[in-house]
Formats: sequence, structure tokens, C-alpha cells
Amino acid sequence: MLAWARLVSVVAVTMSALPGIPVARASIKPFVSFSFTTTRIDAGTGATLTYSGVHLPRPALLKLQEQQGRAHVWRNVRTLEGGTGTVQFNEGVVGRYQFRVAAIRKHELVAASRVQTLYAYHIRHH
Repeated sequence: MLAWARLVSVVAVTMSALPGIPVARASIKPFVSFSFTTTRIDAGTGATLTYSGVHLPRPALLKLQEQQGRAHVWRNVRTLEGGTGTVQFNEGVVGRYQFRVAAIRKHELVAASRVQTLYAYHIRHH
């Protein structure tokens, strides 16, 4: 019985190396990430973030989302162009905000980044 198992594994390895024979590949998971240049900003001046999405199915779109309300619902704030980039947006009100970048395809969440907190303060300039 052991000899039969060895023979099957040798045949399987040999066949997977033959040209023209398809080899099953592990599926690669979509991945999204982003970071703020700084997580503490002067309210009204804006925040800069860099984002990246890899292995995303087409036609997935990257969206900057803000968490809102007691139900912690994610609301789309902005559509991000391309798979990677840097964007500036204005968060004009003093407060603490939770953001993530989500890859969305046909109204379905494909992948989401880790949540990051942005603090907007009223900073006095002398």
C-alpha cells in the first residue's frame, strides 16, 4: 500500500511539471491599505492619505469610507482613482473620525483596510 502511495505522488509531481498541463494555483486574496501623513490635523486644512489596492477583481472601485452613527455604518466619502495614489481631502469640523479604504465591486465589499483614526483640532495660529 505504501508503494502505491509513493507511485501516485511521483506521477502527480511529474504531471504537474509537464508543459501544457494546467496546475491549480492558490487563490490570491485582494488586499487594501492606506495611511494618513499625520493623524492629527488642524480642522479646515485637510488631511493627506496614501492608498493601495492589490489583486482586486475588475471592476472593483476603491472608496474612502467614514464610520458614522451608533450603528457604526460605513459611508462612502470619496472614490479613489486607480489602484494606488495620494489624495487630500478636507475634514472641516473638529472631532474624531474613523476611516477605512474599501474595495467594492457591484455593491459588494471585496476587501477593506484596517480602520484608522483621524483627529481634527482647532489649532490657534499666533
